[in-house]
Amino acid sequence: MENKYLVPDIARMNYRPYENLQSFSIALRRSRSAFSLIARIRSVWDKTFLWVAMVTEGADLVRRLQGQRSKRRFFFTHFAAGFDDVTPEMVALASDALTKFEQDFRTPELHGFGNIRGWAFDSPSDWLSQHSSDLMGHWAVLSEFLFAVFAKSSTQWSSFD
Repeated sequence: MENKYLVPDIARMNYRPYENLQSFSIALRRSRSAFSLIARIRSVWDKTFLWVAMVTEGADLVRRLQGQRSKRRFFFTHFAAGFDDVTPEMVALASDALTKFEQDFRTPELHGFGNIRGWAFDSPSDWLSQHSSDLMGHWAVLSEFLFAVFAKSSTQWSSFD
């Protein structure tokens, strides 16, 4: 999700979000795209928590997980020693990465009206160091964790079987 794909070149050269409606519109588009990815990444984590709970310990653990105020905290505490092919180090890395992800990107927009992060209004010279590289870095941690979680999953069955 690099900025050059979100904003046409000509608009990038003229991007001044506080000066005109077109630039403000671009800022909102950047914000919507980033928040969409943020919400989807967090949704993948929640589904992973439920899947691991169901596969490793069954419906009782799923009920306990669903009853928790913080599913993230419960999951990473309960599985701190690892499970299947997922080592304790991988669990700790994933926990730290998700905590940082939520501190840096998750705002109340997932639970109400929310707000727009300031980087949506940064100027083009700042775009190289903006949100997309951090989001992709988190995606890499999530992907590695998912690879380990699903290492023993059968590729011969699907949800349609």
